[in-house]
Amino acid sequence: ASSMKTVAMVAILFTFLIGPAWAASHRALAADVDAKAAAREHFQNGLAAFADRRFAEAADEFDQAYKLSPAFKLLYNIGLVNAALGRSVEAVDAFEKYLKQGASAIPPERRREVGEEIEKQRGRVGTVSIRTFPEAAEIRVDGSLAGKTPFAKPMPLNVGRHTIEASLDGHSTQTREIDVSGKSEIAIEMTLDANAAPAPPPSPAP
Repeated sequence: ASSMKTVAMVAILFTFLIGPAWAASHRALAADVDAKAAAREHFQNGLAAFADRRFAEAADEFDQAYKLSPAFKLLYNIGLVNAALGRSVEAVDAFEKYLKQGASAIPPERRREVGEEIEKQRGRVGTVSIRTFPEAAEIRVDGSLAGKTPFAKPMPLNVGRHTIEASLDGHSTQTREIDVSGKSEIAIEMTLDANAAPAPPPSPAP
């Protein structure tokens, strides 16, 4: 009888210990299935939008699909749609990740095709080197935060006109307009003048 009680206690203890772990694993599996289903829907929507030449919508759908289920094959579509939108920097980034993540799973013919497209898109990218005096200035490119100076390397930009803005607490903000052409290398320097200290309040009359 005591041995039966021991077995029963062990069974209860095992159920107590394994129950929460199994439930958590089951929930994680269900969430993964849901994410993949949602990613598949975004992917199909992206294909439809791309076929209708609604490239901006297609780019958003492919990005959503990749965030939910980061399969390397999606990067090929992301590269294609960014190339169609003239976002050569983003296209090159997606294609290079595709080749790296896909590795030997990508057929040689596709690797050759993507390599040629990368070179084509690089011809539509220029670079800009930005220096500010003083350093640690916040840099925005076309309104989007790019980081703070100094930058470790030149910044790639798509061909076209861009607005560079440098700002630093206690200093005047500087703005520069630049025209980027394919494979151009632009270097700009921006001096941010310190704001004048506020004048002290007048002394009270005696």
